[in-house]
Amino acid sequence: MKKFILLVLVVFSSGVFAQELILNSETKIYEYEYIKESSETIEFLTSSFESKLNDLNYKDVIFSTDKITSQSFFTKLIMGTPMEIRYNLTIDFKEGKYKVLFNKFIIEDKRFGSVPLEDIKSAKKKWIKTINEKLPDLIAALESKAKDW
Repeated sequence: MKKFILLVLVVFSSGVFAQELILNSETKIYEYEYIKESSETIEFLTSSFESKLNDLNYKDVIFSTDKITSQSFFTKLIMGTPMEIRYNLTIDFKEGKYKVLFNKFIIEDKRFGSVPLEDIKSAKKKWIKTINEKLPDLIAALESKAKDW
């Protein structure tokens, strides 16, 4: 029994179930996909996410009958300099579930400009790690608003 509990702890602590970016082999861009089942109608989910995205200050929100696209960013201090990590958000709706997709990550430094994550030569692993650490917070922010429905 102790070995089983230890094995379960090792599996969970190793990040096997962690949210991580992957490089899409077709588009050649890094993305993260999150799928959630829901008993709500597409119309209800669309209007609820509209409110959520407005509350969370997402920009350029575009709605269709079964999809929402938007953009946002978060900041990371690097040696005292704020860096913005910009990303696109797409939410696709189908009966019984929805899919949240984060992609098109761009690292922006006010002094030196913007670089897509895919074009970074050095320190790419550090940026991926930073984004992977932030993904649970981004999902939690979207999910936390769901409880207010």
